[in-house]
Amino acid sequence: MRTFALLLILVAIAASQPHHWLAVGMAAIAQCMGY
Repeated sequence: MRTFALLLILVAIAASQPHHWLAVGMAAIAQCMGY
């Protein structure tokens, strides 16, 4: 649950400040989490 909340926070940050590295970081975290 905590990791899911963290993903939501990252999505909110990416939505407010769309940068390429944020998208890359989110994709890397998703890969590490097995999604």
